[in-house]
Amino acid sequence: MTILAVVAELAIEADLDPESSIEYGIGVLVATAWAQAGHHVLLALTERIEDAERHGVSLTLGRVVRSIPWRRVLIADVVVLALTLAGYVAFVVPGLVLTVLLTPVFPLLAIEGRCVRATLRRSIGLVRGSFWRLATLLALTWGLGQLFALAVGALAPDDSVLDVLFHAGTQFVIAPLSAAVAVAATFELLEYEIPKLR
Repeated sequence: MTILAVVAELAIEADLDPESSIEYGIGVLVATAWAQAGHHVLLALTERIEDAERHGVSLTLGRVVRSIPWRRVLIADVVVLALTLAGYVAFVVPGLVLTVLLTPVFPLLAIEGRCVRATLRRSIGLVRGSFWRLATLLALTWGLGQLFALAVGALAPDDSVLDVLFHAGTQFVIAPLSAAVAVAATFELLEYEIPKLR
């Protein structure tokens, strides 16, 4: 998914004129949606692997893939993408707020197995008390990823094929890092919630 998103993004940059706002906007939206879908699937997979490690269970890749609630992940992907996109279109700040509030959605889908609507509510409820801490963590992770991407981009030659490979390689590093941070943050939020319930 990452390679296809990178290729689509680079093709859009090369072939579409940013001045033609409709075509360029649709192209960017499709590439972004595809990249986000890949990231959300990675979040669910990372949660399953992390949960198995925490419980000392050995899993094969096939078992991990079969244990993901795919239908709910795909529905949640569309809902989260639509909500955050609407937030960014309205103004940037609502999009950023929704991004932070909905960060735990995909790990929660895999952990708790609730329906999408209940998981969205649960995510918002979990994050509320720790919003700024999670926002800071996500901003630091994003910033480190961007620094890494800039460093790799500076090393990349001007060849289009190598540019795709360098860009995809960067995403292969950044995506698992951000997924691991989101999953670890979700587990921490869940652990933090237990003492509050007592």
